[in-house]
Amino acid sequence: QRASYDKLKLEDKHKTAAKEAEVESLRDRLAQANKAHEEERNDLNSQLDKLRSAGQALCETYEEKIAEIELARLEAVDLAETLQAQLDGRPPSDSAPADSPSTSRTLSASVSAAQAIDAETARTELEHLRTKVVSLEEQLEDARIQLEQEVADARARRRKHVEAEQVLKGEIKSL
Repeated sequence: QRASYDKLKLEDKHKTAAKEAEVESLRDRLAQANKAHEEERNDLNSQLDKLRSAGQALCETYEEKIAEIELARLEAVDLAETLQAQLDGRPPSDSAPADSPSTSRTLSASVSAAQAIDAETARTELEHLRTKVVSLEEQLEDARIQLEQEVADARARRRKHVEAEQVLKGEIKSL
């Protein structure tokens, strides 16, 4: 009986040692998984912070660009309105009276020619400014669209990182 008892005791000792080794191995694996999860979590949080700051900087840049474009558009509209008012308020080109002396007619003719040139220059500049306004409005719209797209992309990346973090948390809980 003593031999049988010693044999059972030795088997129990080996089983206990094996179970303890298995438990220790599982603890090591859990510690490694926790460490890996924490590193991954820190990395994801770091990336998320970088994305947030980059998104904020991008938004600020686009807001500044939009403000600049809007200011340029308003200035162009003001200039166009000023030029249009100048065109509308100019005196008629044939304002010389018929009974004035010939020097007065010559002077009026040269003034009328100068006014015609000024009016044509103003029309050309007005057309150019209208084209510029249209171009600036298109740039403004393009900038808004690009900003909206980049904000949507940043949100999608953030969702992806949050989902990855949730998956890692789930894996750690299952260990």
